[in-house]
Amino acid sequence: MAEYCTVEEITTLGINPGALTNLGPDPVATKRKKIQVVSDMMDGYLRSQFVLPLVTWGLDVRECCATLVGVALLRTRGYDPEEDPAPGESERMKMGWLKDISRRFVTPVVVDSSPTASASGGATGQPVRIASAPSVGFSKLTPTQGPCGSCDGGGSFGG
Repeated sequence: MAEYCTVEEITTLGINPGALTNLGPDPVATKRKKIQVVSDMMDGYLRSQFVLPLVTWGLDVRECCATLVGVALLRTRGYDPEEDPAPGESERMKMGWLKDISRRFVTPVVVDSSPTASASGGATGQPVRIASAPSVGFSKLTPTQGPCGSCDGGGSFGG
């Protein structure tokens, strides 16, 4: 199982270290457990675009994990989201990024375990397919023709 950030990265990439006090008798174990939970959750989004396990991942994935772990630790410790809405906003932003990955709107810096993986974002093993609407002839215009081919080009409907 991949862990997408380290204990140290929780406070260097994710959240202010001063916010993570009173995490119980073994704060490092608590942090490690949250990293595992968040990494498993992230796999659910990454799986739609990449062959898991990931071989390597960039700072974008690490920061996402660290931020989500930091917010989860705040919730475990207890905090008032009305008093400080920033952690919830950060969490929503990172969850939106994960959803964009699953919808293939965003490609994080990763190398997956597919045989055709590359450092530019992994691979699905599928050839690229480009779809477009059939040509309507506009690309065949000459400088002297309007959009309808015989009109003077004076507007959308000619004249």
